[in-house]
Amino acid sequence: MNIQKWLNKNIQSLKNKTVVVTGATGGLGEELCTKLASLDANLILACRNEKLAQNLKEKLLQKYPHIKIHFVMLDLSNMQSVNNCIQKLNQYNNIDILIHNAGVYNVPVKKLDTGYNNIFQINFVAPYYLTKKLLPKLKLPTKTHLQ
Repeated sequence: MNIQKWLNKNIQSLKNKTVVVTGATGGLGEELCTKLASLDANLILACRNEKLAQNLKEKLLQKYPHIKIHFVMLDLSNMQSVNNCIQKLNQYNNIDILIHNAGVYNVPVKKLDTGYNNIFQINFVAPYYLTKKLLPKLKLPTKTHLQ
């Protein structure tokens, strides 16, 4: 089946929805943000590099000028950065979707000040903590397909 045909048939508009994407400026993250923008989602780019986030924001706004895009600093290897990100995200009225795209796999392993190694913290501990702390912000869907 043609992927675009499937997407058009199965994906609804995200107009007036706020989506947080971690790792937004890298390969899959950038493609994901582009697709979300095409569905009219407002984006919050949660990532380490503000310059790359600004570049992505400008690129997306050229094509989708009607959406809102914000940047929040997030370094998953630093729990203070995670806490700061949570504080900033809690300032938004709502978060409809939280997508954990950031992650690492082929980097030198080192122990962080939390006692965890960097790969475990970036891929598991920090995303879990971020989700747990943002659960009150995440809107529950009004209608679900799972019943």
